[in-house]
Amino acid sequence: MLARITTAFVVVIALVSAGAGTARASADPPAYLPPIPPVPPGVDTPSPPAAPPQVRVEELPRSTPGPFPPAAVSQPATAECSPPPGPPCGPPDDIWFSAEYLGYTFRPAPLHTPLASVTDAVGTRVVLGNTDVKLGWSSGLALAAGTWLDDRHTVGARVNAFTTGRQAAETGVVAGPDQTLTRPFTDALTGDPAQFFVSAPGFLAGSFRAASTARLAGVDARAIWNQVHSRDLTIDLFAGVRYLDLDETLTLTQATRGVGDGVVLLNGVTYGGGTVLTVTDRFRTRNQFFGGEAGGRVEWRRGPGFAALAPSVGFGPVRQSVYAAGSSSVPGVELPGGLYAVTGGNAGRDVTTRFAVMTDLRAEVGVFLTGTCRLAVGYDFLYLGSVARPGDQIDTVVNTRLVPTTRRFGSLSGVASPLPTADRTDFYAQGLTVGLEFRY
Repeated sequence: MLARITTAFVVVIALVSAGAGTARASADPPAYLPPIPPVPPGVDTPSPPAAPPQVRVEELPRSTPGPFPPAAVSQPATAECSPPPGPPCGPPDDIWFSAEYLGYTFRPAPLHTPLASVTDAVGTRVVLGNTDVKLGWSSGLALAAGTWLDDRHTVGARVNAFTTGRQAAETGVVAGPDQTLTRPFTDALTGDPAQFFVSAPGFLAGSFRAASTARLAGVDARAIWNQVHSRDLTIDLFAGVRYLDLDETLTLTQATRGVGDGVVLLNGVTYGGGTVLTVTDRFRTRNQFFGGEAGGRVEWRRGPGFAALAPSVGFGPVRQSVYAAGSSSVPGVELPGGLYAVTGGNAGRDVTTRFAVMTDLRAEVGVFLTGTCRLAVGYDFLYLGSVARPGDQIDTVVNTRLVPTTRRFGSLSGVASPLPTADRTDFYAQGLTVGLEFRY
């Protein structure tokens, strides 16, 4: 009996132990994973999920035909430019050059001095002077070239040179048979108003004319810093040096012929028989500006069209040269000295240097003809302060002892007059530009 009880107790203990082991096996994970059974032949293995595609910034080929400029196809806001072969930060072109036709007009030449007066039955009136002389339009040419200096296209350099044709204007007066034509001045010896006769009824016949010319040229060199570049907008800042050369002349010419008993006088000698006396006064001014310049350029693009605005300002010295020379002649005889430009007075060269401000405002619109060529039409306004102009250099206070065509000529007494003046004024040039630009 005891043996049966013992056997039953052992069986119960074994069953309880087996149940506990089974429960532990289901609660605790196995210490290792069983190997993955091989895939039977002919069954496709599923591919792992593909990684998300990366965004690439690609530049259109520079040789891409069509009217649109080279630009990034798509550029996320977080994309960064990089050296080649990646996209640059600035414009994609490496070099550029342009040629422009210029059609400019200048500020009218000042001629504020009364230079010729007519007296007749109506009275006395100024017929030449006391006004401005319009110089008209002139054609010119501008050439420019530039390049980027770094791989990122954020630092570049550009040079530009231009010249205009010489503008010219002429005005004159011929006295009628019943008119007296004179050149007014102030006698430096007496301080009184006086007249130099050009024409007088029955004695002298003559004419008087004034001819003006002007030419503008310049060159500049700039460093460029690109600030913004996208498909629709480019903003550049620039700084550099600029040279401007304004060259102007004014020539006053009197031609007088004796009629009847009338004679002309030169160096104390009288000439009759229709001898023509020519009296010439020449004034030339040259203003050479050389200074620093800074500005910016903003360009907007939409499709094949674009518009740009480029203002700049400069400061620097202007070297002002004033030349005065006169001559009086009859056939076979010529002496230095006219009426307003005489030897011993203002004849010769006078040079001064002044500080001036220069501003330039340029606006243009255009269209891309191809991916590397575009056509632009623009307006340019150039201003230069404190310049010497020929019409402002005339001093009408004259010592007649220095004038070869007066009876007092030859004496060295009295003041040396006329004298160089210190009159200065502002100058501007404006006009249209038409040009082609090539970018590579």
